[in-house]
Amino acid sequence: SYPFAVEAMDNSIVMASAAHHLFHNEAHTRNIYPFVSDSLSNEVDTQRRWDSVQIPEQSIVDKIRSMHNQQPHQQPRLSYTVGDFVTTYSSPSKQGHYGSLVSVFFIDTATNIFEYIWTIRHSLRRGGIWINYGPVQWHQNAQLHPTTNELRDMIEAGGFEVKHWEVSEKLVAYRHPDDLDSAHSNERGSRSTRSEAYRPLKFVAVLKSVDSGSNGQEECLLSSIQKVRLSTGRRSIIQHDFVEEPDE
Repeated sequence: SYPFAVEAMDNSIVMASAAHHLFHNEAHTRNIYPFVSDSLSNEVDTQRRWDSVQIPEQSIVDKIRSMHNQQPHQQPRLSYTVGDFVTTYSSPSKQGHYGSLVSVFFIDTATNIFEYIWTIRHSLRRGGIWINYGPVQWHQNAQLHPTTNELRDMIEAGGFEVKHWEVSEKLVAYRHPDDLDSAHSNERGSRSTRSEAYRPLKFVAVLKSVDSGSNGQEECLLSSIQKVRLSTGRRSIIQHDFVEEPDE
């Protein structure tokens, strides 16, 4: 329903700075120079090091101005949180709190992907929708490296029904469209002698309904996250009063 509420999260200070600028300086754009100090650019043309990018895009500025001109009761609620996803959203206060969750360039950052699946299940209400877009190129900290087929099995075992699942055949450049798009790069020539790309995983999954005993199951999930953390030598994230104490 409208007005809607959106809560975003990232643990990057750079992303947080961009979000702060967007939320608090909505009428202004500015130019940044993302290639100036990029040590991995492997440039072809030195002059292109000074290419600038306008943030936010003008269409975003226009949309935010339009929202601010609405009556207060018609304005959507937008918020941004800096922190750790599992720590924040596995808390009891977040259980069944959200109707949908969108993970963008996110799931392959997991140290243990089960923690992400459990936390997303915990935070969504029954019938809630999980939408994903981004690469599956597991980071160095990952303890598990499932294939996309195995990842789908994990998600379904976590109580989700997959409505759409697609690994794109089209490569997407990590750094700049010129790295892959010959039609685009022909206008000014190639930017770099090196290209990095990914095929995004796109899926839509719905959290299935469960029986009335779900409360206990969710508490077990929190305890499971705790046990996984401790068994792999990682710091506990769950307060002791939410963790099952061992029998004496």
